Amino acid sequence: MLLLVFSMMPNIQIFAQSPPSDSSVLFTTEFLEISLDLISENVQDGNFNDAKILSKLNSEIFPIHLQSLRQTNSGVTDEIHLLLLDIHDEIVNENTGHILENVNLVKNLLTQYSVQSPDYGLVISQILVIVDEQYQIAITEENSTLYDFSLISVTRTLELFEYTNFDQRQSVELESFLIELDEKIKNKDSFLTVGTLITAMNRDLTNTQTVVYDKQQLYEKIRELYQKLLVSLNEDDYTTAEELAIEAYLDNFEYLEADIEKVDSELLYTLEINMREELRHMIKN
Repeated sequence: MLLLVFSMMPNIQIFAQSPPSDSSVLFTTEFLEISLDLISENVQDGNFNDAKILSKLNSEIFPIHLQSLRQTNSGVTDEIHLLLLDIHDEIVNENTGHILENVNLVKNLLTQYSVQSPDYGLVISQILVIVDEQYQIAITEENSTLYDFSLISVTRTLELFEYTNFDQRQSVELESFLIELDEKIKNKDSFLTVGTLITAMNRDLTNTQTVVYDKQQLYEKIRELYQKLLVSLNEDDYTTAEELAIEAYLDNFEYLEADIEKVDSELLYTLEINMREELRHMIKN
């Protein structure tokens, strides 16, 4: 349980330091809606251990956004804060009636927040950071509740993505990534492949790139990976071939897109489709 809380805190704080108030409110309400529903289900099924994990997560994440939430509605925020702590205490004591009552109170209070102009890309990114952490725990510890949390959260990000305002090229790419992420989690793929995909998406969702890369080395790396990919195909090792194709695109080509677009946007679009979709379809077939 301590691993669950502390392993995710540094990532959450990266996004929580100075997000717009509306984005912080939307993220918090979306996160709590999902976790509270799962808490109710687990409590009603008598699974207090998993309910405890989720309620502890709530009580850790909510205070990070406290300042922004109070700017929007201080009274509601303070009431929710206390109720989340009460819910966790009641779960520890396995007091089903009070837990369900307080969960409903929090859900009703969440509707009183007013959100005007959130950054939906940032909100999706914040949700995916948590998915990345919880999916890893779900797979390694075979925790069905955290798996459900990950799956429901990704499904919700697909719905939220409809409200983003990325350009057409980025929208097509990010939506395809979200659909692929949804499929990977449904198939219970390794947490490493899921994490790699989330990392790639978050660069575009937040328009951040913290590392300066040698672009020429990236081109050379892609060529090297494709040579290995051809070897794998000749050996009928299609799993490795697809992994190499994904690595070439997500870990290398993604960092070249901005430069290529300045020179030839149509070429960039063609390369994206060929690398992200066509090549992998051919390998799968």
